[in-house]
Amino acid sequence: MEEQGQDPNDLALYGQDSNGTVWSICNMNMILHNISRFTIENGDTLEDPQILENGQIRKFDRVLANPPFSQNYSRASVQFPHRFREWCPETGKKADLMFVQHMLASLKKDGQMATNVARNDFARLERANNGNGNGRKMPDVRLDLLTTIKEKLVGATGRSPAHGPPARSPAHESPGRSPILDEFKSAGVFVNWWQQIRYDLKTVVSTGWHHTLIPDDYLIAEFFQAESDAIEALDAKISELQSELAEAVETAQEIAAYEPDEDEKVTAAVIKKALKDLIDDLNGSTGASARKELYKLKKLDDSIKKIETKIKDAKATLKEKTTELEMKIELKRLGSEGFTAENLELIRQVDRQIAEMNTGNKTDQKKSAVLQKDKAALLARIARTDTLIAKIGGQLTDEEAKRLILKKLYDIAGRELEQYLNAEKRALIQGVENLWNKYAISSRELERKRDETLGQLNGFLEGLGYLR
Repeated sequence: MEEQGQDPNDLALYGQDSNGTVWSICNMNMILHNISRFTIENGDTLEDPQILENGQIRKFDRVLANPPFSQNYSRASVQFPHRFREWCPETGKKADLMFVQHMLASLKKDGQMATNVARNDFARLERANNGNGNGRKMPDVRLDLLTTIKEKLVGATGRSPAHGPPARSPAHESPGRSPILDEFKSAGVFVNWWQQIRYDLKTVVSTGWHHTLIPDDYLIAEFFQAESDAIEALDAKISELQSELAEAVETAQEIAAYEPDEDEKVTAAVIKKALKDLIDDLNGSTGASARKELYKLKKLDDSIKKIETKIKDAKATLKEKTTELEMKIELKRLGSEGFTAENLELIRQVDRQIAEMNTGNKTDQKKSAVLQKDKAALLARIARTDTLIAKIGGQLTDEEAKRLILKKLYDIAGRELEQYLNAEKRALIQGVENLWNKYAISSRELERKRDETLGQLNGFLEGLGYLR
């Protein structure tokens, strides 16, 4: 990489290590990476790079650099401008990300790059080698996150942030080939996305692909969708039963001719009491009409009670399934070792208490019986945990955590892009509506109305004697 300093005539270096890997790297790191053969060129990295091959930017296996911040430049004098598809105003001291784009343009397809960028907006990404950050980015972060950045920007703008001809995508173009998002809005997508994910990336660098970065929704969608669907269906069933109960209460109120007191809310309990009073009054009646009325009231009361029982059972099942899902999520995150160890310690404490009791003492016998039940419950809990951990496929692996975290970061970018595209869509719809309002009446209709109005005007003028 041409390492650029404060002097406009700075040094550009590249070399080859003992393994045959071609490096573009700053001068001190040449020595640290055991590169004994190297080339040094004088030039300006941004405006006139010197490391070329066949008249084009040379590609390297590895690119490592610590570029300067706020480098001054002028876009008008930049050679190989295809390197800078984004983040490149005409002039100024904001060349930070231009260096990153130059580095990307200098990479082979399977090459690797590491750098420190963007004072405040970009965090330093370092390889976590047992807590020893040596200035390189984690390879997986580089491969996945930079790819995500590029894909999102290409999708939104039709331009590659590193190099290459403009891509064409439905998100970028209308049938008339006009861009939907300009470069400033595309940059806004990226900046908003970065503001949301930067602290997650710091956590990845410091602690790895930690499960706390994964929302429950992502774990549910990946591992427990069936359980979530069952809970959702049960919740819908409860809502349906509650509507059914409300209808039954309303019907019973009409048949019982119940008039509530002022500010009294008519509930199932209120109506059941009213029905009970009526049923008690009719229980001793022998007339056919009374028996018929009694049968109808009892049927209404029984219907309300059956619906209430269904709701109670459904809520109990819902609570059970929700608790089980919460436990599955916790076990997926943390595994069962800590949970099992905690319960085994409780069992040991119970065993010690039982051992200290006098088996001939009736009070101790009762206490021992209670403790034995507690121990049985703890053993059942451990067995249930073992069953659940096997059912869910064990604890979350590092690879699974990494994939879900990257998916979350990708989805955040997608939501940001969607917001911008929706704003453009609304503006487009508003423009079409404005055109419709403006041209909804045809020119012929306007001409007809004009002629009609002129005719009326001529009639007035004739009546006043102005036209003969």
